[in-house]
Amino acid sequence: MQALLVIDRQNGMRDRIRAGRGPVNPGARNRMAALPANARGRGVPVIHVHHHDPASPFRMGAPVPCAAPLAGKTTFWKHASSAFAETGLYAGLRGPGGVTSWSLGWWRSSASLRPCGWGRTLSPEPASRHPRVILHFGPPKTGTSALQAWCAVNRALLARHRVYYAGFDNAEDPKHQWLLREFRQARFDRLAAEVAARPDGTLVLSCEGVLVHRATFPVEAWPRFRAALGGAAAHLFLVQRDPLGWTRSLWKQGILNPPQAGRIPVPDPERFGRQRWLAEMTALPDLARRLAKECGAEGTMIAAYEGDWLAAFRSLAQLPDDPGFLPLTLVNDSAPDDLIALYRSLAVGEPDVSELRLVLFACFCRAEPTANLMLRSVARRFAAQPQAMQARQLDHLAARLAGTTGLSGGPDKASDLPSRLAGVLADRRANLSAARG
Repeated sequence: MQALLVIDRQNGMRDRIRAGRGPVNPGARNRMAALPANARGRGVPVIHVHHHDPASPFRMGAPVPCAAPLAGKTTFWKHASSAFAETGLYAGLRGPGGVTSWSLGWWRSSASLRPCGWGRTLSPEPASRHPRVILHFGPPKTGTSALQAWCAVNRALLARHRVYYAGFDNAEDPKHQWLLREFRQARFDRLAAEVAARPDGTLVLSCEGVLVHRATFPVEAWPRFRAALGGAAAHLFLVQRDPLGWTRSLWKQGILNPPQAGRIPVPDPERFGRQRWLAEMTALPDLARRLAKECGAEGTMIAAYEGDWLAAFRSLAQLPDDPGFLPLTLVNDSAPDDLIALYRSLAVGEPDVSELRLVLFACFCRAEPTANLMLRSVARRFAAQPQAMQARQLDHLAARLAGTTGLSGGPDKASDLPSRLAGVLADRRANLSAARG
């Protein structure tokens, strides 16, 4: 594989030059924009490696504008001088098909490397030892459900390529939720069994709850987790999303899926966005560095949600271009704004939103079929209740909807959701009445 490897083209390097620390190659700056554009024009991939140190000018989000990665492209983050140490770059370059050598154009004005150009050939590192483990721990609302569903539906074909998606308990939501339970108990019997059963390939574990709840795990959980990996080479795979859209998605999730019974504990969007835990996950390279240390991961890859993050995952897993793989599909769409607005409006004055949540989400799923996993799960729970309880909850929702007016479906858009829900309510109440005789 031939590629242009662009390292440390960040404002921190420009600041050093302005301070009098001249580059090894003075002509590099003038070629800064032309070289990547020329490479892309020839169909040669451009790979960016950025340094991240929050205490220095080399930090996340500070690329030199004329040499910035294209929107949606994966950037490898390093925390030491080496572009390969704990970055996932080696696995990414080795990629599908097990490429054994690369021709790279190096571009780094502070290093004693020859001037920019093609033809620097690297000898490959030894093949990764087996077993390998890919740890996909989120963050949430970054395509986690889509990746889990893709791995589940392609599980047999993945295994043919010695990539094994670990066992899961819920076919409708095939994440490894059992791993979260093992972290909370600091016992990793199932994990150890999964690792031992795949001695010849790559095991994939996917559970965004690990990242969300990691601060609540017992202190002994992490060393026991590392021990359960049994010496496997662990690689952390995370996806980073545009902060504004990502925060909005998390805000919606917090409203629809409150952590405990009672009132909805989620503040307005502006206050929600200022919460400490959210700021920590937004600074993903810093969080990834700590998480990699806790997991014992020897490499980290952070892919862009707005780009082809599945290709990044496949590269890390060293999967070939097999036409038999089924495509990635949307499996967990976002709840619409008018449902969020209606739920918040109806929840006012409710001492406990639990029953309102059950009946509202069940009726919404009947009025507007959705791929939202959480809404569908709640609807199934409503349907599993005794008929008398369903009838009481339907009556309560009908009474609450009677006084609902002026609901917005988004900017400059009125919503007809209350009227559609009223029609669903009438049908369900009539059906229940007939069934009860």
